[in-house]
Amino acid sequence: VARYANRFRLAFSLLNEDAASGEPILGWNQKDVIRRYISPVLSQLNLLYNFTVESQIQFHAPLAFDPLEIVTSKGDKSYVLGEEELKVFINSAEWTLGNFSLQCM
Repeated sequence: VARYANRFRLAFSLLNEDAASGEPILGWNQKDVIRRYISPVLSQLNLLYNFTVESQIQFHAPLAFDPLEIVTSKGDKSYVLGEEELKVFINSAEWTLGNFSLQCM
């Protein structure tokens, strides 16, 4: 049984692995993506919940494992980490989310 909460913080992270290789991604259009895809869903839930959406760009050392590559029907590639990899990879107590914050009403 989970305790009810009416406040949620959604954090989206762009992760750059080994920026010394010369190919870091220095920015992304997170505001447009959040407004286009996330905000419509949150606006339907805003009578019951309060959401804060944050994003950040993080740089980190190379992974000790290979992320799963997913190819869409359009040929677009995405890479994902499984739950077990995330347990090792993320230490949220050390992350500072300060690049962008959008209060969804």
